[in-house]
Amino acid sequence: MMCRMLRLIGVLLLTLASAPVWAETDGLVTRPSAHGVRDTLDRFAGAVRAQGWVVFAEIDHAAAAHAVAMELPARTAVLFGNPTAGTPAMAAHPSLALDLPMRVLVWQDGQGRVFVTRSTGADIAQRVFARHTGLSPSAYGRALMAERAARALSEEGSVTDAIYAAGYSGPSRFYEANQGRLGMAPSAWAAGGK
Repeated sequence: MMCRMLRLIGVLLLTLASAPVWAETDGLVTRPSAHGVRDTLDRFAGAVRAQGWVVFAEIDHAAAAHAVAMELPARTAVLFGNPTAGTPAMAAHPSLALDLPMRVLVWQDGQGRVFVTRSTGADIAQRVFARHTGLSPSAYGRALMAERAARALSEEGSVTDAIYAAGYSGPSRFYEANQGRLGMAPSAWAAGGK
C-alpha cells in the first residue's frame, strides 16, 4: 500500500512539473505558478481529486494572522492524501499520523508572485517513511510482498496462484525477490514447511 501511495504522490506532483523549479533546498521544491493564489489552490485540489484522493483541509495562515491584527502575505497549506493507502500504514505505524496527510504550500511573495512548495520524494522517503517504519519505501514494499507471498502460499491452491495473489508479475520475479527469505522452496512452505 505504501509503495502505491508513493507512486500516486508522484502522479500528483507531476501536475506541478510543467513549471521550472525555482528553488530546491533541504528536501523542498518550489515552483512558480502562472495563476493567482486561489486559482492555484483550486487547480491543485482538482488534480488531487482527479486521482481519487482527498483534500482534507486548507490552512490559511494569512487569515489567521489577520484575525490577530497582523499582516502576512498569502500562505495556504493544503493537506491531502489517500485514505485507502494511508489508513493501513497508520494502523501499522500510528506515529505516521503526525506526518500524514501530505501537504503543499501555496504562497505569495512581496512582488505578488505565486509559488507552490512541496517536499521532495526523497524527503518523504527519508524524513517521514523511514522514521516511522525503520525501512526505506522499497524495502518496506518488498517486506509487504514477502509477507503476502508467505500468507498466500499457506492459503492458495498452487504455488503459482499464490505468487500472482501476492502481487508478483510471475514465478521468476518471485524467486528473484525472495531468494533465501522463506528458508525453503515455496512448495515446501505451502506444504507446511515439510
